[in-house]
Amino acid sequence: MIEGNNPSYPKVGRQLLDLCKANTSLENIILLNKQVILADLSKLSECESFSVVLALNIIHWFGPRWKEGADAILAMGDNIIIETSPQEDIAGKEENTLRKSIEEYLVSRNAKILGEVPRHTSAKMATMYLFETEKKKLVKKQWLTPKEDLDHISIASDYEAKKIIKRPPHASALQVTNWKTGINLMTFLMYNGAYPPRKQIKKALKNIVDETHNDWTVNNMILQGNKLSLVDWNDPTHGPDGVRKNTLRVLKSHLRLIGLKDPAKIEHYFRNRLIKT
Repeated sequence: MIEGNNPSYPKVGRQLLDLCKANTSLENIILLNKQVILADLSKLSECESFSVVLALNIIHWFGPRWKEGADAILAMGDNIIIETSPQEDIAGKEENTLRKSIEEYLVSRNAKILGEVPRHTSAKMATMYLFETEKKKLVKKQWLTPKEDLDHISIASDYEAKKIIKRPPHASALQVTNWKTGINLMTFLMYNGAYPPRKQIKKALKNIVDETHNDWTVNNMILQGNKLSLVDWNDPTHGPDGVRKNTLRVLKSHLRLIGLKDPAKIEHYFRNRLIKT
């Protein structure tokens, strides 16, 4: 989930966090506690892939840049469900013009209408749209890397399975592995991840200590709620004795990184204390 306190809903971020904490029986919840802004959504769509995305009554909040917001949401994954606010008498002329433009754009992007749902602000029903987009690739390896040509990495996804396929130039065969559900731990840290709590993540980090992984770094860790999973095993660019293997010093450095909250400090620590060591 993504949402934070904002001028229109000043308590919503805290309320979502309280709900996460209350659901103690669920172990797969992730909350990014930050107001939804276009720059963040664009980065998220570049470095993450989701099977299902719910974007409910959000696009019109981007104002004049609503189309950029819609495109970022549609680039997030395979099945995108969007709710839009209807045109109604209680909204002004300019607002209704905006809402009509959004509806027309979604239809032009081959939206399927799932149906209509009631709203809490008026008796007018809102339309729910479905987009089946089949996201096949990423354009960034992780949050802090630049956009690049990642044509050697593709995603195969359907309702039965999701896999990542690598065609590295140094290998003679394709490398096919199961997709790890969740989000990259670096995404969580840079996007003001609030749940699970950092204490739980540090505990999960200690559970994936593995001296055979030759690129044991935060960007190769997938947060899956209360646990972490490693990806990108046997990276040939680092060799079997690569400098990024897990050691007690590396573990301690990662524990310190997880304790940081300021994105600028997280980025500085990652670039200068982790990947340079």
